[in-house]
Amino acid sequence: MPHILQGSPPDILILYCTHPLDPSTIQALKSDFALAANDRYNPLVKLHISERTDFQGYSPEEIRRQLEREGLGQDGIHGNDFLVADEQTNRDNSVVYASRWARRDDFYPGALVESPDWPKEGKLPFLHKLRIHMHYAPVLWVNLSIANVGIPESYKYPFDPNEPLTTVEDGGADWRKEPPPPAYVSASPRSYIVSDDPEDTGIFMPRPPRVYRLTEEAAERLGLVPRWSVGWHAKQDPEEHMQFAQNWKTE
Repeated sequence: MPHILQGSPPDILILYCTHPLDPSTIQALKSDFALAANDRYNPLVKLHISERTDFQGYSPEEIRRQLEREGLGQDGIHGNDFLVADEQTNRDNSVVYASRWARRDDFYPGALVESPDWPKEGKLPFLHKLRIHMHYAPVLWVNLSIANVGIPESYKYPFDPNEPLTTVEDGGADWRKEPPPPAYVSASPRSYIVSDDPEDTGIFMPRPPRVYRLTEEAAERLGLVPRWSVGWHAKQDPEEHMQFAQNWKTE
């Protein structure tokens, strides 16, 4: 029987609330995150809304300090980024994406509006953070995890961390409107079709000797759409089983 190959369990991005949220706001936050993270399919990250009430009125920095006192969210690990919903969230569904402590070597000389009591080297008393719309949170999380972007790239310089955060636009990266990445399947000969027809193999470069797709019945059972794809045999699979990509059925 064919099955969808599963990767590592998705990471968890926690949302802490520092102000009571309207039920409609909570639902909108959940929906926007789930759509952008492809939650119905094979998400890389999932949202968890914390039920903690002791963070009411806290800043992101105060939340981080408390988590560190509790032995949670140790700095320097990407997986400990978190989201903050505050009073503004009820108005525009924006949240604060909070990452690691800023360090002096994150900034060029003269790039910071400084306070006189700041340390001259090492960790600074503020987090790297951005105010974003919730649908951008999974996109930003992925890009930060692969070092594709850095939060300081979105700052306006000279940067004053005491200034109120303005909402950063997503730059067109709205994954709510994008199809999910394909699923990878392992299939037995009874559940896939193979073709060496040049019309089928010719859509790939370099041209493979043959291509594979699930049967209509097998694809329907898995919630997928059959399409020709390059395949390979994994040594841990039974003989003649093949692995290949198929699109999710989204309608």
